[in-house]
Parts: sequence; structure tokens; C-alpha cells
Amino acid sequence: MVAEAAGRNLVPCVLELGGKSPAIIDETSDATLAAKKVLFGKMPNYGQVCIAPDYVLCHESKVDEFIESLKSNLENAYGNCETPADSGKIINEFHYNRICDLFKDHDGEVLIGNPNTFHDRNLKPSLILNPSKDSELMKDEIFGPIFPLITYKSLDEAIEYVGELEKPLVVYYFGDKDGENYKRVLEETSSGSLVVNDTIYQILNTDLPFGGVGNSGYGRYHGISGFKTFSNMKSVLVKPPLDVFPFNMVFPPYTESRKNLIVTILDAGVVTQN
Repeated sequence: MVAEAAGRNLVPCVLELGGKSPAIIDETSDATLAAKKVLFGKMPNYGQVCIAPDYVLCHESKVDEFIESLKSNLENAYGNCETPADSGKIINEFHYNRICDLFKDHDGEVLIGNPNTFHDRNLKPSLILNPSKDSELMKDEIFGPIFPLITYKSLDEAIEYVGELEKPLVVYYFGDKDGENYKRVLEETSSGSLVVNDTIYQILNTDLPFGGVGNSGYGRYHGISGFKTFSNMKSVLVKPPLDVFPFNMVFPPYTESRKNLIVTILDAGVVTQN
């Protein structure tokens, strides 16, 4: 709607949106630390952050380690999340009900939490193992404290999963920063940002260009990129006031001698002809 309104009035705009940003946990990762960092990235503002990891793609060899770490870190950091004071709450009733509806027909296994009848828009953080790719949970950005966890056997599966969804604002990768898997994620996924072995810190670097691609937005800001984005470049051409040969040969009338001279200049490559 913003882009449409701006377009009607020829107003330039930058769209920094969001989307389903994945966290890829590969077989070379420290899955215990990865779970702690995914939790750290997901829980600010109770998941209502554009750069929060939306879902996790975890190599099957690291699933148990990741789940146990997420459980222990969640309990250690937020307790039982029995009240909004312990955790957080969803911004309004509409979005509270929207998030609760995501628990319907996802065909996954709820390992932590569940939607509840708490008042004041509070719900427990939840971890759902292998929900259906066709479920509402996996179609749109969650924007809340739900962690879908998808297991995979080969990196091909993970990259394909990311590629079949709309391009995210960020891809989080956990694994060997010098390994082949990292290189493949870098080259074979498309996102506004790629963060290795951490979450959400890309927004804190004021010199690192930040923004989306495709459905996650367009344009970049921070540092020199922000200056360029929010400035209008003016092109200025200044020439000396010379009305002498050979500069005045470009003006008509184009006599034979003048045309021959122009052709000679073009053939010599002095002027590039479109």
C-alpha cells in the first residue's frame, strides 16, 4: 500500500519489511550455542521484530542438542512465562488471535508451550517440530514467540526449503564459517542480509547496509548506503564556452567536408556512437 501510494505521486520510497527469516543449523555447528542465540534473536518484543528468526532448519544430527538447549535456555531466561510480566504479550487482540490460529492444522509436534487462555494477550513460547510446509504456520511471517523446527538430512534440502519461500529479510547460518556449507548458503540463498553464527546483530552495525530483497523490501540504509538512499543525486555537466574548431563541427549545416570529418572522428573511436 505504501509503495502504491508513493508510485501514484512519484515519491521515492524504501521498504524494509520482514518475512520468514530462517536459521540454518548445520552439522558443523555448536547447536547448544546456536539455540541460545536463536532464542536471543526471537524473544525481543516477544517475537514482534522484523529481523527475528522465523523458523529453524536443523540438521538431523543436531536436533536433540538444539531442542535441549532451547528448553533449558528458555526456562533459565524466562521461567515458566506464566504472566506477561515474565515474558511479554502480543500487541493487540487481532494479532493474538492470529498467532493462536497458527496452532491449528499444522500437523507438527508441539514440544514446548501451546496456545492458552491467558488474558492480556499473553501466550507461552512454543517449539513445534516438523509442521507441514503447507500449513498457515509456514506460509506467512509469524511475528510472535513460536519456533517451527524443520529437520533436514542434507544441505540441499535446507537450501531448497528456503528457496521455495519468498526471499527473507535475513538468513541466519550456524556452522563452520570457513566450510563449504557456509559458501553454499552464501551463494545459493537470496536475502537482504546473511548473518553467520549469531542473530540480529546486523542491525547494530551502523556502517553495514541494511534492507530487504523481493518480498522483504528494497533499498538500503545505514552509513554511506543510507546517505545515498535518502539523497537525490544531481548530475552536473560543465563545458567551456568554445565555439571554435573542432568543437563547432557538431552544428549544422552538415556539408560534405563536415560529414567526412565527423565520420573520420567516429571511425577513430574518439566519439562512441550509440
